[in-house]
Amino acid sequence: MGSSKSRQAKRRRRCGRKRKQTPFESLNRGLEQGPLRKDEFIIETGGTTKMSELLTDFVEPYFEFAGTDAAHRKLLTLAIAAWNTSLLPEEEQQDMVDKVLRTMPATSEELKTELRETLKVLIARKQARFSEYTRTILDFELIDMGEGYHLSIASTLGKPLSQ
Repeated sequence: MGSSKSRQAKRRRRCGRKRKQTPFESLNRGLEQGPLRKDEFIIETGGTTKMSELLTDFVEPYFEFAGTDAAHRKLLTLAIAAWNTSLLPEEEQQDMVDKVLRTMPATSEELKTELRETLKVLIARKQARFSEYTRTILDFELIDMGEGYHLSIASTLGKPLSQ
């Protein structure tokens, strides 16, 4: 007689249902399909500083201004861009800020100027308060849990990725 797991798998295939992926499985699968090897990134594991906690602390002064799920995601995206830019040599940071701004659908010069200033403030915050953390953030997943959010982060193991 087969195991209960194999019976469940057969039943799911027969019914056309798949097991729902956990946030970590979804994030991991997306990263594995990208250009990095598995040994170049981690999704938070024990024994390391949790990047989700660091990023939450990093954006904490701004989180109250993000009132919607979409606004939280935009804030985190901007914060990650600033975090990763801060890891570059100072002479390369302005070029990266320009690249980030080109990817954003800013409709006016005023908005671009605000985004540029926000990135500069976030970069300065990273360098002043989180300078000892040099892991590049590769991706994130934010899940609304109803009474708060669950943030999962995928990052490199240590030194920043070269540009």
